[in-house]
Amino acid sequence: MDFAENLLKQRNAGALPLAIVGHPVGGIPSADAAKLISDSVIDEIVRALQKEPVSR
Repeated sequence: MDFAENLLKQRNAGALPLAIVGHPVGGIPSADAAKLISDSVIDEIVRALQKEPVSR
């Protein structure tokens, strides 16, 4: 997660929330990808989308 956080900071996007997803989710059958995206990941994404935008 440190890598992702540092990358966001370098791009002036450090305030964006992160959701951790198992990899890879690209280039594999959708049924296999669905197994990597747990309910907790979906919950994290929904929570992030419901937050107030960060003003710049």
